[in-house]
Amino acid sequence: MVDVMITAVLRRYYLLIVLLSSLMALTACGDKPSVQPKPEFPTSTALSGVVLDENQRPVAGAQVQAGTQTTTSSATGTFSFSDAPITEGRCVVRVTKTGFFDSVVGLRPQQGAPRMQVTLAALGTPLTFVAGAGATLNVPGGVRITLPANGLVLNGIRYTGSAQAYVRYISPTDPQLPRLMPGGDLAALNATNNPQTLITYGAVRVELEAHGEPLQIAPGNTAELRFPAAGATEARIPLWHFDTSAGLWKEEGSATRTGTEYVGNVSHFSAWNLDMSADQAFIRGRLVDCAGTPQVGLTLRVGQTEALTDDQGYFGTAVPSGSATTVSTSWPPNAGAGQQIAAAPALTRGTVHELGQITACLPAVKGRLVDCNAQPVTGVVRLVNGAGAMLSVAIVGSDGRFSLIGPAGVATQVEAFLTNGGTTRQAAQLPTSATTSDLGDMRVCSGNAGGTLLMSFTLDGDGRTNELIELRDAPHYYDRPKAYRSSGSTAVVMGRSTQTFYNTAALQIPGTGVGTFQSGPGGLTSSLGMGINGPTSAIYYETNTGATLDFVITQYDAVGGRIKGTFSGTLRKRVGSGPLTATTVTVRNGTFDFPRVADQ
Repeated sequence: MVDVMITAVLRRYYLLIVLLSSLMALTACGDKPSVQPKPEFPTSTALSGVVLDENQRPVAGAQVQAGTQTTTSSATGTFSFSDAPITEGRCVVRVTKTGFFDSVVGLRPQQGAPRMQVTLAALGTPLTFVAGAGATLNVPGGVRITLPANGLVLNGIRYTGSAQAYVRYISPTDPQLPRLMPGGDLAALNATNNPQTLITYGAVRVELEAHGEPLQIAPGNTAELRFPAAGATEARIPLWHFDTSAGLWKEEGSATRTGTEYVGNVSHFSAWNLDMSADQAFIRGRLVDCAGTPQVGLTLRVGQTEALTDDQGYFGTAVPSGSATTVSTSWPPNAGAGQQIAAAPALTRGTVHELGQITACLPAVKGRLVDCNAQPVTGVVRLVNGAGAMLSVAIVGSDGRFSLIGPAGVATQVEAFLTNGGTTRQAAQLPTSATTSDLGDMRVCSGNAGGTLLMSFTLDGDGRTNELIELRDAPHYYDRPKAYRSSGSTAVVMGRSTQTFYNTAALQIPGTGVGTFQSGPGGLTSSLGMGINGPTSAIYYETNTGATLDFVITQYDAVGGRIKGTFSGTLRKRVGSGPLTATTVTVRNGTFDFPRVADQ
């Protein structure tokens, strides 16, 4: 009996010590969340990724930094680190390249080696102004920035001359919001230095420069920012600036609602965000397909952010506490809505919510990249629809295998960008049900990129920006490429493919030898068929009134030889067999090198 009493007293004494220790810890932590995620992450991780432009095409030669380590993106945009540092459960990577805004992306590694996609946004055409006079910059999308007169400094000295502003508004409704938003995961520190996750109502990126050097707001001056309300109704919303060194948004000031705008003042420039915030909670899970195989490198939309599955199918990210969160497959612009695969309830701060293993049966295509000796090759593959919008992207490892998902029943194209510098394309019909279509081996000969390059050119206009088109004689994709002389003219033809997605060319050149020629109104008509997707949605760009192509034939061999040359100009759009439209595209850097067949 005495032993029982002593045991009971000791138990109460132990509980009292635990309670006092907990109270002391809470007092020491101040306003920090009372429930913290467990310190389950190591201090570094193996990391692989790919750098893409806004058209989701690989960007080579970008500088990639993780902590003090640096590397350069390859010809296929890929990069890797064997031990990228992790700070408080988060890995931050910074990517820079001339002509683009810097990009900083943060992610929370899970149990496997994480994958990362980094999107670089082009600087675009600058707005010009005179610094001494001040200026109001009207940014597409509705943001206005008022700069003070005589209120800018260059290298610490007041500057009054000509200046340029590179400005980009990021709308909260932009389908590419997570890819364009600095930081990517909307991680932040509020004014009391507590970790937060943001709920954004829009952000703006601002870079001011003169003579190639950065400009800043002079001490004692401010610039006025006006954001469109973008659905917000609060009387006041905090402003947050992006700290590139920490990879975090930090609260600084606020904006007040005035009519349909939020107006605030800032004393320096970086990226600025109009956001409400919430304490962080966390979700994590593992994604597998119907066969139980991990879905590797799959992009998931999680609220206003994205998460990529790692090499074992795991993913995880911070989410705002107090609000339910959905997890969906992520489609970029014009590619349709994603499919919801999981949901988390409203969580309390610091909570880690386990989604467990999620089985997502999704329409997919798979295949393997091999060289001419049937050996696997590495690179990056992406799946695009008929409008050229990317549906998914994957980094191809040493086994050459890839898997790409998309909306059911859509006719698509697999585009491969290889480490050896080659490219290839192949038509791919997504299944109408949650199954996988196997493309088998996509054969790519080193330096030959799936066949001999016969024609290439760049298109601008009609939603295309500096889009490179390459036509090759790969038998699985194009058929009967030829050039021939006919009735005082030369025809260069890349014939209609039997595939559901293809590009074609029918160039009619009014000449039968070396020289300079033009096709257009009143003469021969040339046509380029682009991104054709089924019999009723073919897109053709043609010469006609107000649209001509200029040709220079540089080589004109006898039958059995080659006909080579260059071309450029403008073309008008036709959809299927419909009427010619007013939409035009510009053709640049066109080249062709076709075998000459018998005259017709």
